[in-house]
Amino acid sequence: MPSAPPSPRRRAWIFLATLAAGLAVGVLGHHLSGDQAWFLALPGAVALVWWFVGTPQDCDRC
Repeated sequence: MPSAPPSPRRRAWIFLATLAAGLAVGVLGHHLSGDQAWFLALPGAVALVWWFVGTPQDCDRC
């Protein structure tokens, strides 16, 4: 049985934590290697978390 989706407040915190983690990976990788491609960790982190937290059924209302 699927679990209940997170509340909007919890989703906001998850989103902010995801942005912070992706940005931290990007900054650290850029600092260590000098390659700006590390900043692709930001959209990658958002996509990965969406895979586990997102509920496409919420988009059906639009």
